[in-house]
Amino acid sequence: MKQQQARRRRATFSKEGLICRKRKTTHWVRRLIPACLVLITVSLAQRVDAASIDPALVRAAAQAAGLKPLSAVPLPPGTTNLSAYLNSSTAARTAAIQLGKALFWDMQVGSDGQSCASCHFHAGADSRFRNQLDPGLRSTIGLDLNPPLEPSFHTTATGGHAPDYTMKTNDFPFHMLANPTQKSFNNRSVLFDSDDILSSMGAFSRDFTQVEFPLLDEGFPLLDPIFNLDTPNETSIANNVRRVEPRNTPTVFNAVFNYANFWDGRAHNMFNGQSVTGPLDTNAFIWVNNGAAGAAPTMQQVRIPDSSLASQAVGPPSSDMEMSFFKRSFPLVGFKLLHAWQTNGLPLTPLGQQHVSTSDSVLGSLSRFPAAGLNATYASLIQTAFQSKYWNGADVALQVPSGNSYIFTHMEANFTLFFGLAIQMYEATLVSDQTPLDTFLSGHDHALTQDQLMNADLTKQIALKHDTVMVEQSKDGRGKGTILG
Repeated sequence: MKQQQARRRRATFSKEGLICRKRKTTHWVRRLIPACLVLITVSLAQRVDAASIDPALVRAAAQAAGLKPLSAVPLPPGTTNLSAYLNSSTAARTAAIQLGKALFWDMQVGSDGQSCASCHFHAGADSRFRNQLDPGLRSTIGLDLNPPLEPSFHTTATGGHAPDYTMKTNDFPFHMLANPTQKSFNNRSVLFDSDDILSSMGAFSRDFTQVEFPLLDEGFPLLDPIFNLDTPNETSIANNVRRVEPRNTPTVFNAVFNYANFWDGRAHNMFNGQSVTGPLDTNAFIWVNNGAAGAAPTMQQVRIPDSSLASQAVGPPSSDMEMSFFKRSFPLVGFKLLHAWQTNGLPLTPLGQQHVSTSDSVLGSLSRFPAAGLNATYASLIQTAFQSKYWNGADVALQVPSGNSYIFTHMEANFTLFFGLAIQMYEATLVSDQTPLDTFLSGHDHALTQDQLMNADLTKQIALKHDTVMVEQSKDGRGKGTILG
């Protein structure tokens, strides 16, 4: 009897990992952890008998590694607690998300047909391969020379040359080693190197002159010394191509979990209601009407936490590398989208150059299909979503980058606030929490097949959290996970 009990207490390990040979294995793992230090290594890349893979055991190992379904990860509280700005109703939150998605996809937001989605349409990122090279505009190489070394396009690995170049598979990687596995820096042999960046094309090079209805702004064309087919001997404006921003477009999927956004982190976690850098921009403010409707609004600084996505969102629409002609300020974007342009006295139609599916989960109920656009205005969505003190005040005089002052409505003057928060609320819905792995981790044994449980894909996904996990239990039973390797 004692020998049988001893055998039942014996957990089975192998070099490849923990393999379930008895239905009692999970029970023994549970009894083993509180007693001591246990090393759990999950490596299912090698083939074993399919019948021996217990989904519950794999799930337990993944959970011990700290991996859980993304649906169980709460959103940052600041993205959901916007009671100081939104109206207190379900309809207000719905309208805010609808506003955000419409603004994100609308080609009319840019000076010449660019939307946020132009660079984020493919799994939240950019899959285009023509005219996507930037000549390392942010490179610091040669800046210490006199005169400084100007950025210029390199010949690609296959002999191509930008601008307007169509990338080929063999143009990658941009830093090519004779032996990619060589660990010694001094012994590395570099076959090819370029500081060019595969990025995203934006607007053409023009000085903004005035807003035009409905799509293209007016702008004075400029000879682009970099993004021109004849660079570096450019002579004709007609040979300009779209400018390309200096960094690759990151995905917006799951970006709500990022503390800061943009590759350099400059999209601050604390949104100031107007610009990208949060409290670092001491001149940023919004306009608040604390009196009756039509009263003069006053300037007020705001700090909205957990809102890096809002900070990020207000950058591209006025960037001359992305969506805007030179010298177009954000209130002018608001003027374009809110002003009563049409002969019937209505403003432009949201998504008026695009068709919206009636089955769209956010905008379907507002679709005008088969006509283009939505059965709503941007102003009506803002009024439904946001408290009136942010849009019902008197007109505001603001100076634009050209140096001139213009009169804007209160809603136009605060357009960065609405734009940033609405797009953040929309992007907060872009969470990939319905994958087979998420379903499996939620407790559904059959979400992954036996082959999937055994193959390297699951191992790699678990390894994203921990390659090897040590679960340490103290005497009182409280656990502590430690990353090894």
